[in-house]
Amino acid sequence: MTVLVCVEDRLGQSFHGKRLSRDRALCARIAAAASGRALLRMSPYSQPLFPNTPLLASEDYLDQAEPGEWCFVEREDLAAYEEKIERIVLYRWERTYPFDQTFAIPVQGEGWRLVSQEGFAGFSHEKITEEVYERV
Repeated sequence: MTVLVCVEDRLGQSFHGKRLSRDRALCARIAAAASGRALLRMSPYSQPLFPNTPLLASEDYLDQAEPGEWCFVEREDLAAYEEKIERIVLYRWERTYPFDQTFAIPVQGEGWRLVSQEGFAGFSHEKITEEVYERV
């Protein structure tokens, strides 16, 4: 599976179980990229961010995800799913926000390699950086 995760500068992922921020241009980018290529899964909490986008929302979406499927992750700790993950796409907000949950997979360490990095303008964020990591 490919996981898509938004993080702030220090890899903060959520605060008290809520998203740190959101950007409608980023959601449109993800929906367009997934269209026709991969099944997009997420929790019901995230579903309102993707109106009119074909997706599967369920509480156990990470357990259900198959190879090649995409999972948009906001609040879940991915450490238990690391073996299932083929690719990681981090969307960096280029800002700092309060957080109490961090992205826990050490992509800078052994086992992962950065294969692409691209900055783009969001709607509410001047710059968002997309980093794509693949398992080595």
